[in-house]
Amino acid sequence: MYKRLELHNHTNESDAVFTCKELTDFMVADQVDAFALTDHNTISGHCKIKNYLKEHPQPIDFIPGMEYTTYYGHILCLNLTEYVPWENINRHKPELLFRAAREKGALVGVAHPYPSDGRSHRAAVSR
Repeated sequence: MYKRLELHNHTNESDAVFTCKELTDFMVADQVDAFALTDHNTISGHCKIKNYLKEHPQPIDFIPGMEYTTYYGHILCLNLTEYVPWENINRHKPELLFRAAREKGALVGVAHPYPSDGRSHRAAVSR
């Protein structure tokens, strides 16, 4: 048995057009088993989706998350239930953000490991 997961989604809480309700309804209609909300630099949509699912139960699981926009690219955090500030973290030590998010129980990784031209972020940063 397998599960359909959509783990990188945005709403109009950051840079997409769907509302939280519209994203949830879209995922339900697409028969996704679970989806994450990973808006850029905000967790403001978490409570909206949780409340919507509480008031309108659906056959879908919700995974709270966030996509940090940092000096080094985008960092995706799944199972992040509270905001972890990154603005004051040393820009020369991105591992501090990874550590802080993991301490809150998040699964942390690079959201876009390759720029649109196919080079690695390391190559893009080092030029």
